[in-house]
Amino acid sequence: MAPARLWRIWRWRFRFFWLACIDRAGRRARIRSAQRVERKKDAAAAPDSLGSVARAENAAPIWQLPNGEGIAGRDLALLVDGKWLNSEIINSYFSLIKVRSDRLYKNSSSKFRTHCFSSFFYTKLQIAGYEGVRRWTKNINIFDHDLLLFPVNHNNVHWSLVAAHLKNHRIEYYDSLLCKSKTKAYIRIMKSVDEYLREEGANKHSMTSVQNWQLCVVDNIPQQTDGSSCGVFICAYAEHLTRGQSPPFYFSSSDIYNIQAKMTTQMLRGFIP
Repeated sequence: MAPARLWRIWRWRFRFFWLACIDRAGRRARIRSAQRVERKKDAAAAPDSLGSVARAENAAPIWQLPNGEGIAGRDLALLVDGKWLNSEIINSYFSLIKVRSDRLYKNSSSKFRTHCFSSFFYTKLQIAGYEGVRRWTKNINIFDHDLLLFPVNHNNVHWSLVAAHLKNHRIEYYDSLLCKSKTKAYIRIMKSVDEYLREEGANKHSMTSVQNWQLCVVDNIPQQTDGSSCGVFICAYAEHLTRGQSPPFYFSSSDIYNIQAKMTTQMLRGFIP
């Protein structure tokens, strides 16, 4: 066969192949466009659906806790993803601990009462002193409790916990990143809580003579091995303390994933057994 004729045959074959490719690409584009339109219609028909992560994260609080507070999806995602916990998660979990303590005390299942302060309390105390937080306990007598818990936020980079045992007159400091060179800073934090308790007793409950508090940095506790799980650790410390347990606590950094999963379940249910 002559070369010119072969060239014409292959030229037409190539043209048909190219047109088929263009047509196939066009059909795929039309299908994708139709699918996008359908997804938009579905989203418009179900605006309250949790199927859209963006809507869930930017929406008002989704999960309601027993005290009426709520947790937004973007906050709960921090716990699920193992990231640094913000004040919303810390306060919500400590709120559940408080509810559990009150429930057991009311049912006479336990005589151990706990009061949990907000994570904003200590920060406000440092900034404004006692007068700045005086009204935070206007409806409660903290001295009717056995244990007071103060979560401490260190400039949004670290969490620690202060526990005041009222019957033993002992203030303890719990930190998952203990450092001996920071002992003076730890004692300063405990002294701030000590001074607050003295002023609270003197101003509201006529406790003119308050017994000296023993200050203790607790060092026989599990320590974190990463840079983001400090919030989970103070929640675990609080969980053990409010059950009347004392250090050492038998968990480690290798258990953090399971603790996070357990906390997530408890917060979604709004209940700690």
